[in-house]
Amino acid sequence: EAGKTRLRPVLMTALAMIIGMVPMALGLGEGGEQNAPLGRAVIGGLIFATFVTLFIVPIVYSLLRKKLPAKHIMEERFEAEEQGKIFDEHAEELLEQHHSQKPHSDTLGGLGEDRGEGNSPQGAST
Repeated sequence: EAGKTRLRPVLMTALAMIIGMVPMALGLGEGGEQNAPLGRAVIGGLIFATFVTLFIVPIVYSLLRKKLPAKHIMEERFEAEEQGKIFDEHAEELLEQHHSQKPHSDTLGGLGEDRGEGNSPQGAST
């Protein structure tokens, strides 16, 4: 989710810096041949860092993430309440089990119980 949001700003920033370093990397102007290796190193570092930021970091994060962020649990709770269901105390555990079985699936519909039919979980007050 954050990758989609940050893709454009990361690419725009990196591209602006890379384009700005091209004249230095080409060694144009008087004494330019001294600074050309620095310009090339900066461009190479920016390309590498951008690649790592956009691809490697999200992959490592998804591999190391063991527990769902609280944001997902709260979204499930609000969604259940909007649909007129009760988000019971065991729903969080079900969501965690679902996430451990399918780590890249961040939603689990139908965790709440219908209200009004006497289907609320024991111990839950409406």
